[in-house]
Amino acid sequence: MRIGIIDLGTNSVRLDIHEIREKNPRAKPHCIRLHRDRLMVRLGQGLFEGGNLQPQAIKRTILALKSFRSRLQAFRVDVLHAFATSAVREAKNRNTFLRLVREQTGIEFRILSGEDEAILIAQGIVQNDSRCKGRYALVDIGGGSTEISICRDRKIIAQKSFDLGAARLQQVFLKAVPPKNVNGKDPILALRHHVREELSVLNKQRGTAIKKIIGSSGTIKSLTRITSQTSDTVKLKELRNFIKVAQNLTKAKLSLIPGIEPERADIVLSGAIILEEVLNYFHASKCQVTDFALRDGVLSEEIKALKAKTSSLLHSHLAELEIFVSKLGVDRKYVQQVRKSAELLFESLKPIHRLSPGWKLQIAAAAILHESGKAIHIAGYETHAAYIALNFDFPYISAREREVIAELCLHHAGLKKSLGPFSCCQNEHEAEAFKRALIILRVAHALHQGHGSKITLNKIKQTSSAVTLHLKGKSDLEFERLKLEDQSRFFYETFKRRLQIAEFT
Repeated sequence: MRIGIIDLGTNSVRLDIHEIREKNPRAKPHCIRLHRDRLMVRLGQGLFEGGNLQPQAIKRTILALKSFRSRLQAFRVDVLHAFATSAVREAKNRNTFLRLVREQTGIEFRILSGEDEAILIAQGIVQNDSRCKGRYALVDIGGGSTEISICRDRKIIAQKSFDLGAARLQQVFLKAVPPKNVNGKDPILALRHHVREELSVLNKQRGTAIKKIIGSSGTIKSLTRITSQTSDTVKLKELRNFIKVAQNLTKAKLSLIPGIEPERADIVLSGAIILEEVLNYFHASKCQVTDFALRDGVLSEEIKALKAKTSSLLHSHLAELEIFVSKLGVDRKYVQQVRKSAELLFESLKPIHRLSPGWKLQIAAAAILHESGKAIHIAGYETHAAYIALNFDFPYISAREREVIAELCLHHAGLKKSLGPFSCCQNEHEAEAFKRALIILRVAHALHQGHGSKITLNKIKQTSSAVTLHLKGKSDLEFERLKLEDQSRFFYETFKRRLQIAEFT
């Protein structure tokens, strides 16, 4: 399988093309990078001053994406992941921009939240860089935001995205190159104060000082080339010396410094100050640079999905779905309860349901969407939920998956006195698998139908004759018992075990 990954940032747009080969089902799939490209489109030029993407920046970006589209076709890419970050997620005219991109290039972008961006960057580094040992911090300075993660070995302890991008702070604070005092106020001091205030929220997560910093992104790589011609490390002392010199230079003179790309000359100072303040905050003397970043995190997620035999990107949309249904008026905590119970049932009942891992994702998606139809009308809301599932914007999700999720939503309430027939099932084997998945969703739904009951499915015990659900919370259980009784016959027919509730534990 060939996969393309496009990362559209504030300054640059990047393309990676990989071929993933699965030689041994039990081994990690083998991945080969076939192509890598980067173009400095400066999409965020002027954005943080006026709030809109500028016409010329949009034009440059679309031209770059057209060239990427041709490259994707030449390599016969099977799956494309296109992600947009800070510039697009903040632009007031992002919908217009995304529509133009879609119409002129055929590329559909997913806008990453700051949290998702931080997670994917961290995953891309910790799963690939051999230096990820002990306790350390990951820092990625982009054009619109900076992502920081605290890690120990391969474990990500905490992560956060800050509105501290090099282009953003240049536009908001420094403005000119070189920066000039305004009404007697030093813009560099104002920028530093702002960065320190933003970083202060890390206090609860930082603990003791972190000496080891690993940095990613074009800004940090550029600073490495500027301050050290032979090393992959930015040293704090050399960084400070560069800042002292750079704060007095014009853009033309900055462009003459070895290692500075002309397209980054106007934002290199703000990027350097951000990195200096981050190193100061952690009491670190240097930043080691890595080649891994967000695109590698996306690739790692794809490899995980392939290894799990899901052949699905549905996992990357579940958080997005939760946000979507909450905007429709569905209680997000409620759908999270139903989803959590459904996933726990799936994991605990593996010995008897024998469903492939892909079903867990489809059940989770249906658990999130099952009441979304009430936003259209309470009457027949199951039908409306199925319609939403079929038409929600799931990039690269197969029509088959959509149909299964829609059918789960349609039948989740158990209003019929019999199971089936199901239009998404083409044969008896598929119908039996769907029944097992549907029963899991129905039981999870029955446990939480009283939205204010605050019940939690704590654990599940099973014997050869019964499955016992151990709950905790505040409720008399009578309503839940009634709803579960409605499903007990179907549960027994499907799994040959009685379904029962234990007293609270």
